[in-house]
Amino acid sequence: MEKAVCYIRIGPEEERFGPSADDQQDALVAYCKINDLDVVTTVKDESVSGSLPVNQRLGGNDLENIMESSGVTNIVCFRLDRLFKNAIEADGHLQSWTDRGVVLHIVDMGGVGCNTGAEHGPPMMRILSGFAQLERDMASERTRSAIAVKKANRFVYGATPYGYDQDGNQLTVNEKEQAIVKSVRSWHEEGWSLRKIANKLNDTKVPTKRAGTKRNATKWYASTVRYLLANPLYSGASEDSTEQNPGAGE
Repeated sequence: MEKAVCYIRIGPEEERFGPSADDQQDALVAYCKINDLDVVTTVKDESVSGSLPVNQRLGGNDLENIMESSGVTNIVCFRLDRLFKNAIEADGHLQSWTDRGVVLHIVDMGGVGCNTGAEHGPPMMRILSGFAQLERDMASERTRSAIAVKKANRFVYGATPYGYDQDGNQLTVNEKEQAIVKSVRSWHEEGWSLRKIANKLNDTKVPTKRAGTKRNATKWYASTVRYLLANPLYSGASEDSTEQNPGAGE
């Protein structure tokens, strides 16, 4: 029985919007069992974007080190977009691995498995790697769209944003913080720079959302102010809050 190492990558937000680690693990285990592959270990890159080259990921480096040190000649992955960011990167690694006698197994290539040890495996991988890039781009767009919908309906979509509190899966308006949001927008409309606004908030000791919960999170920066002003969630909430509680920021 030949030995194999399994590779799993979970991108940001993908535990909710994409193939989870458990889903990938189950598929890889089933594939290895059917194809008589002995899994030595499973390497994971968690919360890692597919835009990062595989050799710049911690798990990606571990993958290479394990193959070199243990002599494993089979890599098993759920889909090509779990490994590579584009067709060029895929082609380079496929050629290198093939030259070293390493076989790459992809469990789901449009619903079927494929490996570079098969007669038409390498060219098929190269062709489909382009589709993998397209799929990754489409997945990123789906994630952005899902987050936008959550923002529009004030559902929790990540860390609780400034100006809100979390009540279950719903974001509820924090009137005290919304008053700060209103002041920030007013100062910006008066022509204040982002740095001047941040300095004002720091000078008046206005706490950030994560103050006291994370080191170095107690200070306002120009970038923080820019995000607050650019995020439509804050803009809409400020208007709603003002309508519900006139004078909240005064």
